[in-house]
Amino acid sequence: MRWMGAAMLMLLVVTACHRSAQVKTDSDTNAAGVASADTKKTKLERFAARHGVALVRGFTEIGSVPGAYGGAVHVGASELTNVSSGEKERGIWIRVKESGSLERENTSSIDYDEIDFLLAGIDYVSKTDASVTKLNNWQADYATRGDFRVSTFSSGDGSTMAAVVSGQIGGTQIFLARDDLARVRGMIAGAKNTLDVLGGSDGVKKTK
Repeated sequence: MRWMGAAMLMLLVVTACHRSAQVKTDSDTNAAGVASADTKKTKLERFAARHGVALVRGFTEIGSVPGAYGGAVHVGASELTNVSSGEKERGIWIRVKESGSLERENTSSIDYDEIDFLLAGIDYVSKTDASVTKLNNWQADYATRGDFRVSTFSSGDGSTMAAVVSGQIGGTQIFLARDDLARVRGMIAGAKNTLDVLGGSDGVKKTK
């Protein structure tokens, strides 16, 4: 439908601008072209990128929500443990899988101490509507340190659509109905509850 194409085009343009503004420089990668631990944006990523130590990874998938036009978003809880020191990091992971012949997917990490901010950000964008601007179209975004972004935006028929994006260059995105965004929020809250049973951030040695 015409309105659907216009809405998708608007979000794709914004996403492309966001990604182009975030291009990594040569100093962000080592000789093999792999991002170094120092450039990782989340504590979970930096913890997992350590060399010369034995790491144990625990993870649980909480659930998934299908996209409005294919694909799906998956949410889970994770715990990383340094076997030698007993040091741990906990957080959640969100995987965005696109549909199509390639079925590309990308996963973003969210540190435990960022989960409440993400939930509040989803609450805000979920409530946003046309009253926020006098212009014809609008879009509201919330992004995490680990390059997960949730958006709501106006569509041509006056309704509100949502989208989730994981990653920057080469990242993946799917579109959701606003009600399905509430389901994604519920899974994120469920993942946090799972971590809380483990102690949340209590007893976790802080990493820089």
